[in-house]
Amino acid sequence: MSDFEGRFIIFSDQHKGNRNGADDFAVAEASYLSALEYYENNNFCLVNLGDCEELWENLFWQVKKAYKKTFELEGRFLSKNAFIKIFGNHDLYWANDPLASFELENIYNQKVKVYEGVVLTTEINGQPLQILCTHGHQGDANSDGNWFTKFL
Repeated sequence: MSDFEGRFIIFSDQHKGNRNGADDFAVAEASYLSALEYYENNNFCLVNLGDCEELWENLFWQVKKAYKKTFELEGRFLSKNAFIKIFGNHDLYWANDPLASFELENIYNQKVKVYEGVVLTTEINGQPLQILCTHGHQGDANSDGNWFTKFL
């Protein structure tokens, strides 16, 4: 990973869907894209902290089709080695489907490592600082692929 001078932007729980009435991200997309443009232009590292895609309610191909521009802009961070993807309970697919890595490579045009969590290292006022980033539902029987909870 490159040196970002401690400049990280962390987004979580976007729940990108398929642009139907239940897709909460649709109304936030323009703001998200504007923010990504700013952070990319100012050399930030993008951390997607889980539940970025709503894969409990949608198939990935539907999300991919609905948010091409969003994936394209996220891919710019990846091409600069400035993208960290962490899975959550609604996009657990990235951690447990054998074809998920191919799907990610297909949308970003390069391999993407998906993490359960990461430790970001930076500095504040000359003092080292480590920040643990994880989605937070790991190990929760109600969230880790529980089909009954997913159905509800």
